[in-house]
Amino acid sequence: MNVGDQPDDGYVVEKIGVVLARCGSYGFSASGNVKMAPKAPEPPPAAPEPNNGPYWFTVKYGQGEKRFFNCDCWAVVLLDYMKERCGYGDLAEPVELKRKDGSTVGLLSMGKALASEAIKPKEVCTLCKVVQSDDPNVPPIYEPLYTPAEGEEVEAAPPPPPAGKKK
Repeated sequence: MNVGDQPDDGYVVEKIGVVLARCGSYGFSASGNVKMAPKAPEPPPAAPEPNNGPYWFTVKYGQGEKRFFNCDCWAVVLLDYMKERCGYGDLAEPVELKRKDGSTVGLLSMGKALASEAIKPKEVCTLCKVVQSDDPNVPPIYEPLYTPAEGEEVEAAPPPPPAGKKK
């Protein structure tokens, strides 16, 4: 860069060697060319905004019952708390949640991860009992612990994909 040139980053260099700059520093070499001081490293990008909620979601259980829960906690703690608060504390099998589309939420496998990573705010889920097979090759069965109230419309789960086709 020569004296009198204007760098494209907003710095202005005047003739006679006087340097005006918004930040940083300049120096001149013996040949009269401007030497720019190394730029300061860019600050790291701002941390993403924390999810400030809402953290509540609805669990259907029992005979047409519904209860709100807060998913801003460890998944393992939430599962135990839901099991107790919904009246299944004496149930030997673990519990899990299923979505309206029939998929499982997956809290059992999350351990100490935040449940809010798997549950969408204001989501409605059904509490299910997880029945493990003696055969490790057979996936567990999720039995709903919810019976719709009389007159309540039941949303049908989407049909399973045709056999033999993979997504």
